[in-house]
This record gives sequence, C-alpha cells and structure tokens, in this order.
Amino acid sequence: MKSLWILVADSSRAKIYEAGLTLETITETRDLIHGQSAMAERDLTADVSGSNRSSGSGSRHHFEPHTGIKEQETVNFAREINSILDQGRRQGSYEKLVLVAAPDFLGQLRAGMNPQVHKLVVHEVDKNIVKQPLEDLRRVLPKTFFSNMA
Repeated sequence: MKSLWILVADSSRAKIYEAGLTLETITETRDLIHGQSAMAERDLTADVSGSNRSSGSGSRHHFEPHTGIKEQETVNFAREINSILDQGRRQGSYEKLVLVAAPDFLGQLRAGMNPQVHKLVVHEVDKNIVKQPLEDLRRVLPKTFFSNMA
C-alpha cells in the first residue's frame, strides 16, 4: 500500500493525516499548534525594545522592523512544518503528499519547502479548514484521487 500524508494548516495550527486507499482511512497523526502566530502583533511586541518615549511631549515612537514579528512567526511555523515533512520524507514515512492550507500560508510553505518534498506533492487545496471536522477534509479531496492511489 502506498503511503500518503495530508497536511492541513494555517499560520498557527497544522495537522498531519495519514491516508490509505480510501477517504475513510484518513487518520490524524499529528497536531501542531504555534501559539505565537495566533497572538496579536501588539502582544508579541509588548516586551520588544524599540519603543521610545520622547521627553516632554508624552508621545511614543515605535520603530517597526521591516518584517513584522507576527509575519516572522508565520515564517518560523512554516519552517517547522517543512522540517517535519522533510524528516518524514527521509524516513520513508510517506510517498505522496497533499497540502490543504490557507492561501497565504500555502505560499509560505511552498517558499521554504525542500525540493525533494515538493516533488512528492500530488495535490493542493488553498482553503483554511484546519479547525473544521474531518468530514470537511474529505469533502475537499477529489474522490478520483484515491482511486488513482493503488
């Protein structure tokens, strides 16, 4: 039987499923939560230096980095996921990969993906369903895809 991993993700949560030859054989094997990506930018920057209070005026100036901290946390999470996918590939844990992710996060995943992992991607869905029930995942995967797995 050929092994298939299905990654369902957004910028703060990811689930990895394994599937056999039918939609009914999908089982969750990993649930990753990246709390920093879910936090508001102001909460992430609360303890960051770079704020300056001007003397006398009471006004505050905040020096924003070129890349926001929240965006950087999203990149970090995509990097973490890509590392797990690459490790699974090297260990032979799967032969094919399906990506189901929020559109902007799907781009982050692609940007940092190992080319060897990318070769294993057989289907992509740009939809955010990571917090939805398993039935929603089954609905977005084409039934004909599983008939071609054998």
